[in-house]
Amino acid sequence: MGIRARVFLLVFFSLAVSIRIAYVIAERDITSTFEEQTIFQLEKQAYLLLESVNEISKLDKSEANAIANRLGEASDSRVTLILNDGTVVGDSSLTKEQISILDNHINRKEIQEALINGKGWSSRYSSTLDQQLLYFAVTDQDVLNPNIIRIAVPYTYLDRVISSLNISIFLIGAVAFVVSFIASALIFNYTYRSLSELEDAISSLSVNPLKNNDIEASQNEKTGEFDNVARSISQISEVLKSQVKLIAKTSELVIDEFEKVEQIRKQASKALTKAQQQQQDAIGNISINDWQSPEQYVECLTQLRQQRGHLIGLKEQRYIDLDAIQAMDKEVSEQFDLVSEATVEFLSSDKALQPYHDKIITLENTLSSIALVVEIKPLIEELESLSLGLDLLTEILNGLKVDDATIRTQILDDISEIYAKLNQVKAQGRNRKKQLGSGEATAEFAAQFRLFSQSIN
Repeated sequence: MGIRARVFLLVFFSLAVSIRIAYVIAERDITSTFEEQTIFQLEKQAYLLLESVNEISKLDKSEANAIANRLGEASDSRVTLILNDGTVVGDSSLTKEQISILDNHINRKEIQEALINGKGWSSRYSSTLDQQLLYFAVTDQDVLNPNIIRIAVPYTYLDRVISSLNISIFLIGAVAFVVSFIASALIFNYTYRSLSELEDAISSLSVNPLKNNDIEASQNEKTGEFDNVARSISQISEVLKSQVKLIAKTSELVIDEFEKVEQIRKQASKALTKAQQQQQDAIGNISINDWQSPEQYVECLTQLRQQRGHLIGLKEQRYIDLDAIQAMDKEVSEQFDLVSEATVEFLSSDKALQPYHDKIITLENTLSSIALVVEIKPLIEELESLSLGLDLLTEILNGLKVDDATIRTQILDDISEIYAKLNQVKAQGRNRKKQLGSGEATAEFAAQFRLFSQSIN
């Protein structure tokens, strides 16, 4: 095999391997991207279709097939309605007779995932339609025994893209063949000419040695093709070097951005887990039948309201699971309404606010027996705490839904009566503190004066 053929095969083989590697990577990335985008679109379509279907188990096969046909035509896809035992009751791409002879679908991957997680997907060849399909399944609105709504689309677009890629690769291969042929010819000519000139120079030197100035003149007057090739290769090398540096820098930026996104995702997941634990604790503390004082109701309502405000704030966090937040918000709202009704019912009873009356009377009796300012301070702080509790109770009551205006008026009148008594006792406490403080100050002054007099004597 000659030099020219070897050069041709080397160049062509290198180009062919590079093209093949590029083709495999491109096909893999295109397929992966297509599946991700298609699954995302199918998921949105599936949940939109779910709004049009109630409980599939309540539909007969004619109704189910009609609904599947209508939804399939609207979404331009194959829609299948499947019971939770795997029986197909409707399919937009099949007739009633074809549906009746279908295999049970309970073992299909997307069905199993949907029954466990609420949604699932898979990609496989459909022997029924004789084509590759991408399936996405979700459960319907039946909470106890959920059934399946499945939507599927063919790989038609991906097949067209791959076919176009194959044509492009074929054309590139043809170009590579031509380029290899031309490159091998040029390299062979350059090599053959340089070797011929070198052979002539050696022959001349062996027959008639040249002088030094003749050699230098020969070098200056001749700039061979390899010199030009070397300069071109050097320039290409510099360009490639700068491109490699740019790619490396871009890769570092991409990796940094990816790490930032992953960090944000972890923070969002951690915040969601913490919120779920807080909500679980708040709801777990609800024990309406055991509560005997208004403070217990007020504390629970305050905790539920704070939890809901926390959930509203979490909705603004990037990469947070909004579906989970929405479900938690719905749950805490339902519990808030339930405790609100129980609070109104409790406060409407005659003895609901009696603990406040008893506490105020106890503090009033204690005030009269106190002889020191240091002893009256805790009582005044306890009175202030009662006042804050009443403020919070009034604020909570104003935000509750009370259909009967008479009950609201009664509760507000009872709270106003307690406010009046509390303010009266607080005034007594301030006066008592002032009296005790004045007496203690007088006694302290007298003691200091006696001490001063004795020091002078």
